[in-house]
Amino acid sequence: MIHLFSPLTIRKVKIKNRIVFAPAAQYASEDGMASSWHLVHLGSRAVGGAGIVFTEEVAVSPEGRGTPKHLGIWKDEHIGPLKAITSFIHEYGGVAGIQIGHYGRKASVSEPWNGSKYLNRNEGGWNRIYAPSPIPFSADFPSPIELNITAIEKVIADFKDAALRARKAGFKILEIHAGHGYLLHEFLSPATNKRTDAFGGNFEKRTLLLRTILAEIGKVWPTEYPLFLRLPATDWINDQESWQLKDAVALVEMIQTLEIDLIVCVSGGLATNQQMPPDNTLNLHFAQKVMASGQVLAGISAPKGSADTVNRIIRDEQSALVYMSRPLIKDPYYPLYAAKELGYPADWPLVYRK
Repeated sequence: MIHLFSPLTIRKVKIKNRIVFAPAAQYASEDGMASSWHLVHLGSRAVGGAGIVFTEEVAVSPEGRGTPKHLGIWKDEHIGPLKAITSFIHEYGGVAGIQIGHYGRKASVSEPWNGSKYLNRNEGGWNRIYAPSPIPFSADFPSPIELNITAIEKVIADFKDAALRARKAGFKILEIHAGHGYLLHEFLSPATNKRTDAFGGNFEKRTLLLRTILAEIGKVWPTEYPLFLRLPATDWINDQESWQLKDAVALVEMIQTLEIDLIVCVSGGLATNQQMPPDNTLNLHFAQKVMASGQVLAGISAPKGSADTVNRIIRDEQSALVYMSRPLIKDPYYPLYAAKELGYPADWPLVYRK
């Protein structure tokens, strides 16, 4: 029987357990550069026993950053510092993963401790923010610039170039972020995509940008390394003109030919009027549908509760991986203690053994 500490091989990458340190923004970069903070922050989770250690969402372009302090991978100078991090993670038994994305109309904000407020250029933000349609995220945000075809082609190239740099930096798993109300999610949802060209309108057109990006990334990403996709199950908007579970399931079926290995099942984040229930079980329901397809694996954020609660998700094959951020931020050695709690071997680093 599989369990939380069963190994998992995807393509040619062996993952020692099912615990993923989830992307968690650190707001510790200058000009997108990884720093010594990122090395210690991510490296300690590998030492602590996580099977996969993900970076925070890494911006594919300067204007795609959430804040001025976000990590980036839009230029070759970013590769070296990231490579030092991947080397350390792999040395200590983890698999280094990178999540790439573009914040779209939610870009150019201050750090959480400064209120997560929109920043104009005079305040250190961007001159413009971009989206599929000129619909602001909230009353506190300006109307974004609608991407024209030339700009869309640049976005596609930015994602492809970011994947190539990630490969050079030594990452073994690439995750494309199409959720949480960021740019790719904005194109998917009819609530934010009101275009009338090839990239807006019906389901096929609204999904075209994402499908094109995935196809282009497939040309440069090594065939032996996994590709993950973070995809929303719903917008949580009570409106027929929104992204819904049936759309997510249909897209998963459509992209199976693009060699996506795992869907990270999320929801919400697109709009301020979302109505997400406190006990959001839809992500797990989506994951179960993905797993039942037998064509692609699923990953979800770990539910609150004991290690046994998390273990049951894997044991019952409801998801192949569980993503955790807060538990591992609170205690980088959570995986090792969880193994002990569940009765599985805890592989402490040699220098920590007594």
